[in-house]
Amino acid sequence: MSRRRRAEMRRLKTVAHHEAGHAVMAHALGLPLKAVSIKRTKVAHGQTVIKPPRCLKSADAKDDRARIWVQKTIMSSMAGFMAEEDQTGRASHARNAGDYRTLDELASVVCYTPVEHVCLPAGRWRAPWLQGGRVNH
Repeated sequence: MSRRRRAEMRRLKTVAHHEAGHAVMAHALGLPLKAVSIKRTKVAHGQTVIKPPRCLKSADAKDDRARIWVQKTIMSSMAGFMAEEDQTGRASHARNAGDYRTLDELASVVCYTPVEHVCLPAGRWRAPWLQGGRVNH
């Protein structure tokens, strides 16, 4: 096996552990998963997409359903780099930049009021002031 192929296999194993961390935590917390992939894209090494609640329209940070969903999603987001670190002994901050953005966006939902939640046609949740608004890790 070539050196390049071995490096790619290590990368895939690391990404698989990372995405599995997100998925296992989401499942344990009762968050429905929409997709899990270790396929590299232009913006991510892998992806775990959590299906948001039907709609949290007109919800704000005081709404328990919204707050609890955000807290669970934050825990799932953190589980990816924790699983990666457990598997490799370290976590790549550069590779986890998307997770850090997700954590920041979700934390802002429970920290700022009033918050208006919007369900996008594609089923991806976002707060109106956020750009991109994808709830994936």
